[in-house]
Amino acid sequence: FYIAARKEQQTLKTQEIYIKAAAMFDEALALAKLGKKEAEIAAYDALIRRFSPSDHIGLQVQVATAMFNKGVALGELGRGQEEIAAYDALIERFGTSNQPKLQMQIAMAMINKGVALRKLHRGREAVSVYDALIERLGTSNDPGRQERIARAMFNRGVAWGDLGKRQEEIAAYDALIKQFSTNDPKLQELVVRAMVNCSVALGQL
Repeated sequence: FYIAARKEQQTLKTQEIYIKAAAMFDEALALAKLGKKEAEIAAYDALIRRFSPSDHIGLQVQVATAMFNKGVALGELGRGQEEIAAYDALIERFGTSNQPKLQMQIAMAMINKGVALRKLHRGREAVSVYDALIERLGTSNDPGRQERIARAMFNRGVAWGDLGKRQEEIAAYDALIKQFSTNDPKLQELVVRAMVNCSVALGQL
């Protein structure tokens, strides 16, 4: 009886923690809708500080999402260096996790980090980030992973283009076209855009 009662108490406590985390996250989203970016970021920081040590997967996903959203909010404020730092913190905290939901957050963080680096004219670093993400995701058949691989490959081509490296840009687009030209229709927009960009780059050789 004592063991059962204790387990019930632990379950209730866990439920209360999840409810609190969800409430804090909802508060941050509400602030975002009101355009109060600084307050939104502060709300994410409070959630991250409170729940980051937890080993509960649900709370870890909530923390990872808060870290990602914080990066997005910082980017919208034009604070690129801090945006990159937010994504780096997410990658460092959960980079070794094998949980699919956390892996997706890391993939999105890496894609956004690459974009942020490009905006800061750090194209070679952006290419390195995309290369790392493509290697990380491998040749998975999971639709979500494939979409992020394709996005990383496309963005890699754009980054090479920013650097004026036409041969590398064309090779990046060719790799995307070859890998995804007969795949999920959702990826066809990226394939078509890669074809157009590749044609433009060829004309600039």
